[in-house]
Amino acid sequence: MSLHDTTTNRDRVWAAIELVAVAAAIAGVTLFYSDLPSLVPLVALASISLWARGKSWSDMGLNRIDRGVIIVVCGVVVGAVAQLVLWWSAPALVDFNVLPQVRGSAEMLGTALLLVLVGSALAGEMVYRGYLFDVLDRLFADRRNEWVTLLLAAVVYGAATGGGLLIASLGKGAAGVGYGLLYRASGRNLVLPIAVHAGFESANLVLVYLGLT
Repeated sequence: MSLHDTTTNRDRVWAAIELVAVAAAIAGVTLFYSDLPSLVPLVALASISLWARGKSWSDMGLNRIDRGVIIVVCGVVVGAVAQLVLWWSAPALVDFNVLPQVRGSAEMLGTALLLVLVGSALAGEMVYRGYLFDVLDRLFADRRNEWVTLLLAAVVYGAATGGGLLIASLGKGAAGVGYGLLYRASGRNLVLPIAVHAGFESANLVLVYLGLT
């Protein structure tokens, strides 16, 4: 066995261990600490893994991109429009129970939007697209199984963010597929999926604030 094969097998083992740790963190938070966002232990786990391997979040795609401002603006608009289309065509599929205290409160809306931008969009894409794609890449030893990576990452995302509800998990999983496709299309840069994710979630909050739900 060559040194390359040994290194590859070692990477696979560690990737499998990390994937189990991700699943354990999600299950633990869901079952025992439901008030704690699952992203808290996942961001910690991902950061430790990257540090131990001599990598950083920029290696996962958290870096600048050409025409970044235009891409961010367009991404936010696309995400917001997608949320509005979903609200108009299939409101039963939209989760409007998140932060109901936002309704009619501009102050709460501002706080919620900040939480969405930093917590859901930024941290969420860092973990579920950047880090998780990297783990699955190493598990499969290369990027030739990108569709498997994309679908598995979406399943994990749906399970982690669906609140234990089947319909919600399926909806989040479908959104995860969309964000994953954007991540792939942008050359594994996180800027575009973060922007679309932010627009999608922000539009949801605005609808709640306006009492249109």
